[in-house]
Amino acid sequence: AVILPSIVAGHRRGPSSRAIVAGSEAVLLYFPMAARPRPGSRPGDLLDLLFALLAGYALGSLPFAYWLGRWRGVTLTSLGTGNPGAANLFRQSSRRLGVMAGALDMAKGASAVLVGRWLGLPSEVALASGAAAVVGHWHSPFLGFRGGAGLATAIGVGLGAAPIASTIGLAVGVATTAIGRNVGRGGGFGWTTYLGVSIALGDRWPLIGGVVGLGLVVLLRTLLLDRRRAA
Repeated sequence: AVILPSIVAGHRRGPSSRAIVAGSEAVLLYFPMAARPRPGSRPGDLLDLLFALLAGYALGSLPFAYWLGRWRGVTLTSLGTGNPGAANLFRQSSRRLGVMAGALDMAKGASAVLVGRWLGLPSEVALASGAAAVVGHWHSPFLGFRGGAGLATAIGVGLGAAPIASTIGLAVGVATTAIGRNVGRGGGFGWTTYLGVSIALGDRWPLIGGVVGLGLVVLLRTLLLDRRRAA
C-alpha cells in the first residue's frame, strides 16, 4: 500500500529514475510484510498496523521545505537540483530555513514511529510506519507525488525507534557532512556509527537491521539520483 504513489510518479520520469524508485520502494515492502501480525495475534493488531502505515504516509507527505521556501518567496522545484527538500532549501535560499525544514522532516519520521508505539506496536513493527513516512516524503500528494530525498525523515525514524544510538550517529553524520560538504558521505558515516553504537548497547537485531536497512535504501537511492542528475 505504501508504494502506490510510485506508479503515478513513474510516468513523469525517465526509465532510469523509475527503476531506481521502484527498486528502492520494493525493498521498503519488507517493512509492512515483516510487521504483519503473526498467527494468534489480536484482530485489532492488523487494524493498528494499517492505521500506523496510513498515519506514517500522511506525516511523511508534509513538504515542510517546499512550504518554507514558498513562504520565503521561492519555488524549490525551480531552483538548484529541483529537489523540494531541506538540502536544496539550505543551499539555494536560506540556511536557517533549511535547518528548520530538516528538523521538521526528522520530527515527522520520529512521529510516525511514535504513532505505531502509541498504538501498542513493538519498536520493530513500528518501523513500518516510519518506512511509510519515507515513502510519503518521496511522493507527496501536495507536490504531485514528487518529494525530497528522505534522509532527514529516515534519521527521524531512527531517532524514534532507537534514540540513543541514533542521536550519536546523527552527531557524527552532521560533523562529517560539515567537514566534507557531502551529505551522502556524512549519512554513510552516521549510519555506520549508529550500527556500532546500537550493537554496543545491546539493541535487538530486528530493530538494528530495520533502521540500518531503511537508511541504506534511502542513502543508495539518493546517491543514484544525484549521479543521474550530474550525468
